Amino acid sequence: MHLTGEEERALDGEYGEALGAAYRVLVAVGGLLDAPRLIPVKSAHVSGVNYANMGDAGLEFLEEFSREARVSVPTTVNPCGVDVWSPGPYIPGSFLEKQRRIVDAYLRMGCRESFSCIPYESENRPPPGSHVSWAESSASIYANSILGVWTNRESGLSALASAVTGKTPEGGIHIEENRRPGYQLIVDARLDDPIDYGLAAYYAAGKTSAYTISFQGIPEPGPQAAKQMAAAIGAAGSSSMFVISGERLKGVDVDVFSGEQLSRLRMELGGPLEVEGSIVILGCPFYGLEEMRSLSAMVEGRVARVPTFLQTSKSIYGEAEELGLVDSLSSSGVTILKGACYTLAPIDRWIGADHVYTDSIKAVHYMRMRRIDARLASLREIALLFT
Repeated sequence: MHLTGEEERALDGEYGEALGAAYRVLVAVGGLLDAPRLIPVKSAHVSGVNYANMGDAGLEFLEEFSREARVSVPTTVNPCGVDVWSPGPYIPGSFLEKQRRIVDAYLRMGCRESFSCIPYESENRPPPGSHVSWAESSASIYANSILGVWTNRESGLSALASAVTGKTPEGGIHIEENRRPGYQLIVDARLDDPIDYGLAAYYAAGKTSAYTISFQGIPEPGPQAAKQMAAAIGAAGSSSMFVISGERLKGVDVDVFSGEQLSRLRMELGGPLEVEGSIVILGCPFYGLEEMRSLSAMVEGRVARVPTFLQTSKSIYGEAEELGLVDSLSSSGVTILKGACYTLAPIDRWIGADHVYTDSIKAVHYMRMRRIDARLASLREIALLFT
């Protein structure tokens, strides 16, 4: 990799150890990507926030790094393990205290108080064609596929290094050739809701390691379906982008996804509705205003029979509050979490739940990896848990 004189001096620590460490991370990543140089980025989005994932080692690193490091481009960060502004009484005090220390470290570096996995909906929406450095697989895939932004699926560490340096290696999906589809899924099935779109994407991502997946036979997805697709691809595979093609492609691997396969996969990830010992987690990726409106309309005048959590960002929560959605959902027994992701936090142990229902393929995938009985259900099915 060719570095400029300024970059060489930064790498050697002339401008501080934190900046030098960040450049060392990017040089290592660039070597893996065979990148010829570093290029500037318009923004960064950092994962590695949830204390349930980071543990004490991650917390200690962040606190030490944040003593000197400061971000040089607009930087948003992923959700916490709990709502640090309004924690529930079931949250262990030690977990909350350490989660708040992680938050303080990111804010000290100059990151925005976002704590969202959908930064593109409010806090961080770069213009099409921008090169950025985003961790959080669902956000980076959505950015490439829907926003026309260019980003690799960064790790929390490489995105943090980019946030500090303002640079990223010119490799992977930053190269035009890698944005061309290397695999196509022909969808021979009726997709009735966003979950069906996500299931088709989940199937495809498990079949290929191509940078870009093409889907043929489906209409352009709406925002909710696109979020499901990006999240499902991020959970099931290593691809960085998807496109919708009007015709069958030549020279790429091709599979067919039938209605029977769709039904089978939905059943595999689903399960019977049970009230006893159950909780509901919605918003993985986070809900925006449209999803909140949909749920509010479905459950208006009814109350949840099981603990029900809805995850969104602090900024979207503020908009929803002005629109009356917070009051409406709260009156139906829905606990709205700001900047928190229970998908990866041990909420089932804290509350003593045996089953978790969610409308997120990604959430089911990761919770089952943690041996939680997670069951995929549509919003209409989840509404049956309200009376």
